[in-house]
Amino acid sequence: MLALTIQLGVLVMLGQQVDQSKFRLWRDFVEAHNIEQQAVPLFDVKGGRVRVIPYGQNNRLVLKRSEEMEALMR
Repeated sequence: MLALTIQLGVLVMLGQQVDQSKFRLWRDFVEAHNIEQQAVPLFDVKGGRVRVIPYGQNNRLVLKRSEEMEALMR
């Protein structure tokens, strides 16, 4: 629920209203399916920053997946 709480905080800071019924619906779904306990980090973060890697022929920088996410993708 921490990530959801942070997202809601960001929305409030951006001046967007948070619909409590939608929040409850999402919270109940997350709790019913144990999503928070099963979650893995999406990106490789070091020092509070997402790491990037070169990709493709032009070596453009893309966000690097975490090792846990890479393991799920295999």
